[in-house]
Amino acid sequence: MIEDTLSNSRVMIQDMSQNASGVASRKLIKRVSDILWNTVRKDKMKEKNHFSNLYSYLTDSKLDCFGLALGVLAGCQVLGFGDVHLAMSEDHVWVLHGLDGEQSTEVTWHEKLSRDRRGEDISNESKASCWIYAGGNPVVCDRKMEVAAIVTALCPVVNCSVSSYEVMLFQQKLLWLLYDNGCLETYPMGLD
Repeated sequence: MIEDTLSNSRVMIQDMSQNASGVASRKLIKRVSDILWNTVRKDKMKEKNHFSNLYSYLTDSKLDCFGLALGVLAGCQVLGFGDVHLAMSEDHVWVLHGLDGEQSTEVTWHEKLSRDRRGEDISNESKASCWIYAGGNPVVCDRKMEVAAIVTALCPVVNCSVSSYEVMLFQQKLLWLLYDNGCLETYPMGLD
């Protein structure tokens, strides 16, 4: 596992040095996804609801679909590729990239699908006909919406019988701050 991660890191650095355009390639996005995927535990834990945050990744080596896509987005940002954005449906997240966001790439594996699709192009036919891609009408996030998505994904559940009041209060304050600054105007999940 560590050897795969190191190998992917070396190849990713080579890909970056060959890509002077500042636009993330599908190959680079797959490499970032592979690095995260190869460090995540694959078993399921029933007592936690969500694994979409850095804390879950660092303490349990767990990420859900949203957490993995967010990790890919953050990795691309750190590497200097600002063209990568999240696209979301009710139950799935993937990334859009390219100068005008014209390319879409699967970065997670969805357990309802029969095979690993990370790094694959999401064709227009798939987007239009498959519920998982919101019939071709996902929520496409700009940076403000991505921040709103991070805040709405905060999970105050400590275990199956305890929630953190402090985390709920923190999330509520952040949501009001985002609302007051107009960051929730086009992010529908932030209004629930």
